[in-house]
Amino acid sequence: MASEKHLSILRQGVKIWNSWREENPSIKPDLSEANLIRADLGGAYLRETDLTRANLRAADLRESNLSRSDLSGADLGWANLSKADLGWADLSGAYLRKANLSKANLRTADLVEATLSMADLSGACLREANLRLANLREADLSGADLSRADLSEADLWKANIERAKFEGAKLEKAVFVQTNLTYVEDLTQEQIDLAIIDKTTQLPDYLRSASQERGQ
Repeated sequence: MASEKHLSILRQGVKIWNSWREENPSIKPDLSEANLIRADLGGAYLRETDLTRANLRAADLRESNLSRSDLSGADLGWANLSKADLGWADLSGAYLRKANLSKANLRTADLVEATLSMADLSGACLREANLRLANLREADLSGADLSRADLSEADLWKANIERAKFEGAKLEKAVFVQTNLTYVEDLTQEQIDLAIIDKTTQLPDYLRSASQERGQ
């Protein structure tokens, strides 16, 4: 459970919270399971904060620093995390449906089994992120950097991945059904052969699919 002291400070506003963090750099705040629905936390310094299973639904976290924080199992549905720093954060099992993560830093973040359906990840940095078994159905990943990310068994049904970078990404059993890969950068034949596609998948001209050729 969250520390009542830490919650009390946070509820006084971002300015006071950030000043307290600056004055107490050794403290790692405990906001686990806190009810922060629709909280105004834009620009908050939440680095290395315990937010496990916290309710941050529809919260404003624009440009906040959540690097190395534990957000596993947290509810971030409809939250605004645009330009937020989530590098090395634990978001495993987090609920991020329709969240705004545009231009967010998610480098090396743990997003295993996270729900990101219809989320806005346009221009986000997901380099080396772990997205195994993540739900990315109808998510907007246009212009996102997924270089060396692990997307094994992730579901990208109807996801918008125009101009996304996939250099070195793991795509084993990743689902690209009804997905347009025409303008994706750095895809290789080996990656496509390991992914799950069908006749509805649109591939770049320079790639072919054994699955499509077999009529699957």
